[in-house]
Amino acid sequence: MTDSNNDGTIVNPGAVYDPELDYDQVGDVADEANDLRFNEEEVLIREQAQAEDEPTEG
Repeated sequence: MTDSNNDGTIVNPGAVYDPELDYDQVGDVADEANDLRFNEEEVLIREQAQAEDEPTEG
């Protein structure tokens, strides 16, 4: 259940703060997978661009 405090900020009264967790950490496993996929696509694009720049034999 969510609720609002006096300034309109949504709060979760049932939330529990865990000091062992890093709440400043950005992202999750899905974000990491997206980053990996994006990096792999960039490598493929660079390889294809280099192949197109090379002269063909024949």
